Amino acid sequence: MHRLARERGMELQVDALAGIRTEDAGAKLIGNTASMSSIGLWEALPLVWPSLQLQKVVRDHVKRERPDVAVLLDYPGVNIPFQKFLKKDMALPCIYYIPPNEWLWSKSRTNSVCKYSDKILSVFPSELRHFQQAGGNVEFVGHPLVDQVSHAPQKREAREILSIQTDGPVIVLLPASRKQEVRYVWPILARAAAIITQRMGNEQRPTFVISVIDDEFQERIELIAAEVGLDVQQLVFWKGDSRVALSAADLALTKSGSVNVELALLGVPQVVAYRLDRVTAQIAKLLRIKFEHVSLVNVIMEEKIVPEYIQEEANPEVISNAALKLLSCSTTFDPGALEKQLEGYRRLEVELGGPGASDRVAEEVLAFCP
Repeated sequence: MHRLARERGMELQVDALAGIRTEDAGAKLIGNTASMSSIGLWEALPLVWPSLQLQKVVRDHVKRERPDVAVLLDYPGVNIPFQKFLKKDMALPCIYYIPPNEWLWSKSRTNSVCKYSDKILSVFPSELRHFQQAGGNVEFVGHPLVDQVSHAPQKREAREILSIQTDGPVIVLLPASRKQEVRYVWPILARAAAIITQRMGNEQRPTFVISVIDDEFQERIELIAAEVGLDVQQLVFWKGDSRVALSAADLALTKSGSVNVELALLGVPQVVAYRLDRVTAQIAKLLRIKFEHVSLVNVIMEEKIVPEYIQEEANPEVISNAALKLLSCSTTFDPGALEKQLEGYRRLEVELGGPGASDRVAEEVLAFCP
């Protein structure tokens, strides 16, 4: 937005509730949300009071500064009530970018999103059709990851950056961006990695790459790896752009999330695993909450393109078996399984739209600015 505003001779100020990367891009932070993310109901409880305090800060800021337009991104539990405040109390134009996945899980909030959004910016074609049918003013802009992965290095360059020199496979391990995921997901992936090492033998000994945010995160990863029998000497840690780690890989063992789409756009085969704590899982079962897919690739395409294992199914032995089928140097390599996944990736890329998504979003937002 800053670039397009300069080209038009517009003065632009972006105030944001976000993280450090948004600040680096030129926004003024109202509050930093980096520590406000959690997975599971029980784990979210300690964040309720800080979240309410932060919401009050944002509302006071909006009353004081009176911006020209508000852009809401995802997080419907917070954003939909906030959007009502913006429209009813402040009479501000509202754009909902990356609206809640009503087309997948539930239709309960669709009417609210349509009613209070002057414009809905959709990143998926199915999402576009859903909100159109509900009467929303919606525009398909495409997915921003299409642009972002285009700047990722090629495999050889990425391995040079990581100082990886090996004849064996390189596997990226993507267990977590949250503390809860380190606790519940990482031990499963680490055990699966240890099994893969045993089966590959010394001649094809794999190298495992892990993208970490800081030294504390790395220490927790190393400690659990040692506990489950994964040789820490096989691990290459990387604290820079995570796409360097993704681009270097022949295969990924990963949690569910947007990284599944990044891997698909980079053409890296993947196996997905996820596990919640038992309390949250039991509550979800009692509420009859059931998802057909958890990997975002499978969710978007509404079919099983990548292997995915959740809760009790997330077994290291099963995960390692699925992974070895996708490695060409493995004795259990299945060319058909690999091609099926890559063919699904190609169809996914079409669904996500062409390059220029971020520019299209910026154009839509600036259209509301005087």
